This record gives sequence, C-alpha cells and structure tokens, in this order.
Amino acid sequence: MIIADTHVWLWWVADRSKLSRVAARALARADRIGVSPISAWEIAMLVLRGRLRLDTEVRAWVLAALDADRIEVAPLTADVAITAAGLSALHPDPADRIIVATALESRAPLVTRDAAIAESKTVKCVW
Repeated sequence: MIIADTHVWLWWVADRSKLSRVAARALARADRIGVSPISAWEIAMLVLRGRLRLDTEVRAWVLAALDADRIEVAPLTADVAITAAGLSALHPDPADRIIVATALESRAPLVTRDAAIAESKTVKCVW
C-alpha cells in the first residue's frame, strides 16, 4: 500500500500531468492506494471556499474518486488520531498531520509534494 496526500489523490484522478514522474510511477505500481477520510473533507472544504472547481457535485466526485481502481479509504483509527496529535511540531495543518499519521500507522510511504513533510523525514515520502 501507498498513501496519497489529498492533492496527489486529486491529481491522480483528475489530472495526472501534475504528478512528478516518480510519484506517478509509484502510484501506478502500487497494489493499493490509501486515501485518508480527511482528504474527502479537505476537497469538500476547497470546493466550499471556491478554491477548487469540480465537474460534478463534491459528494458525487469523492464517491467516484474513491471507487477508482486500487483506491481505498485508509482507516481513521484512534491510533492514527493519537499519532497525529504527537506531530504538532511537524506541520501546522491538522489534516496534514492526520495524513502523515495514516501513512505511519499503515507503515506505508506517503506520496506528497509537501516539502515540509518530506524535509521532516517523519515518514518516507515519494515525489
């Protein structure tokens, strides 16, 4: 399994040209692509704030995107939540901490373009 950050999931589904070659290759080779439930919330918030436009209603887009080949919802467990709480120095965004914690608890690399996450070396990152 590999975990996709929110922007990576969005680009994998909607515009793969935005992915780096390394990221696209890693996603293409992965047997499973995990997506945190917080990514659905992030996409809905981006649409609500007018920072993202989708070709359909957000709920329909998210459900279709989760139904794509090899994509699955990664569990948002108590362990993920507790691990995320301990990552407050890593990133100011709680959603990003949950995504990193999801990768840590899944023992999976995280595909992300987020330099702060990659530079922290908290989790193995692919970009």
